[in-house]
Amino acid sequence: MTETKTISEETSHILNAMCIYNSRNAYSNRRNVNLLDSTTDESIFSIDNTFPNTLVGIPNIVLDFRRFNKLAYIESNSFMNLEHLIIVILGPKVEKFGNFTFSNCVNLTTVDLSQCTPLQGIGISAFENAIALVDITLSPSIYYIGSRAFAGCRSLQKLDLSKLNLDAIRYETFMGASSLTEIKFNPRLRVLEKCAFSGCTSLPEIDLSSCKYLRILGYGGRSIQEGAFDGVSPTCCIKRYIPRITCSFDDIQWNKPASDVCCPLSNEPFTPNTVISKLNCGHVFEESSLNDLIKRTMPELLKCPMCNCKY
Repeated sequence: MTETKTISEETSHILNAMCIYNSRNAYSNRRNVNLLDSTTDESIFSIDNTFPNTLVGIPNIVLDFRRFNKLAYIESNSFMNLEHLIIVILGPKVEKFGNFTFSNCVNLTTVDLSQCTPLQGIGISAFENAIALVDITLSPSIYYIGSRAFAGCRSLQKLDLSKLNLDAIRYETFMGASSLTEIKFNPRLRVLEKCAFSGCTSLPEIDLSSCKYLRILGYGGRSIQEGAFDGVSPTCCIKRYIPRITCSFDDIQWNKPASDVCCPLSNEPFTPNTVISKLNCGHVFEESSLNDLIKRTMPELLKCPMCNCKY
């Protein structure tokens, strides 16, 4: 069985390569270096992109920074192309990690950012082409995720953004996450840029019904599929928020005999069994027909079919 090693079990030259530890001879005669000593904790503030060079040839690398109490910055490109990296756990003081930090880490399966309470954002292409990434836990403090941050993460299956302070999902952020089957969106979401979830072909449903502030859903198309969700399955059910109430046949005060009343969208007569949606402007529609209209229409173009009242 292949031995799994953590950063704390590697040799002393790791410390020097990181350029963050002053006592260079402290561990010179030791094979197993414990980077979690209290003296080490006090010395580590940042990691630069020379670090991965010290890990070449080491199988199954686990980076666990939970006890690095002063590690605040991981610079751009720091672990890029580190193909034997399998797990990343960041510590409680991390405020920033830059662009391309873990890109092309093709065997990375698990990322835990849940303890990074000061973390505000994830850089551009930070995890791009981490093709084995299955599980990621994000910190609620995150309010920015850069373009293509998770592009090409084709093994990612579930994504929970509901507790983040995120108000926008940028261009191609999750493009090509073809195994993604579930997304939980943040109700504060305002913008979904073009191709944000392009190529996410396994999504059975896209539930945006809680996103009442969402106004921009991609650019360059007149439908959601042509914008943020370009390339999703044609059978994918897309739920959108629109101010309305659901009511029954008997709740409506009809202006003419009920037998003459039809849905303006489907031309099907309303019956006591019809589920009806009533918009703020007062017009009523068969709920399934209105949902079809919402699915096909970009939010900035969505209007009442009867009076053009904008929603």
